[in-house]
Amino acid sequence: MILTGNGKSTIRELLHQDIRYVFQIEVLEKEYKNKLDSILIEGETINLVPYGNHCRGTKFVDASHEITPKMIETFNTICSQIEGFYFGRMDIMYNSYNDLANGKNFQIVEINGAISEPTHMYDPKHSLWFGWKELTRHFHYMYLISKNNHKNGTKYLTFKEGVQEFKKHHKYYDTILEF
Repeated sequence: MILTGNGKSTIRELLHQDIRYVFQIEVLEKEYKNKLDSILIEGETINLVPYGNHCRGTKFVDASHEITPKMIETFNTICSQIEGFYFGRMDIMYNSYNDLANGKNFQIVEINGAISEPTHMYDPKHSLWFGWKELTRHFHYMYLISKNNHKNGTKYLTFKEGVQEFKKHHKYYDTILEF
């Protein structure tokens, strides 16, 4: 949630100009308190929610058509350095698309494994059918990777081991939510 000042309106007034942001004002008041009454100078920006989250009003946009060979090379290099990481999603921040396209000046904010969602499917221009197709494709890739890893010596979990891992994941996730 990045706002750009006009030199006249308070942050609160700027928030009221976008329906997606209006729903977040109560949460932002707790987090930013009186800062919402500040006026940003013209052109000044503030990032009130520096991470993508549906609950915080993030609009996910599908920019997969912008992927460059250099990006693929850069992220493949990074992923190959993470033992056991074969599939997932990286949430990144960058200053300019040109830098990102050339594999420069970006930060990895979060790495999500196989259980991550392909968030580009949430772009408002896409249909429900598109989302289902993307999820199917997502699971198909996981299947192919799993099959390849098994062929190369990685054993499959038994059903019991799978249930234990699932429970362990949710116990860990619940611990994180307590913070």
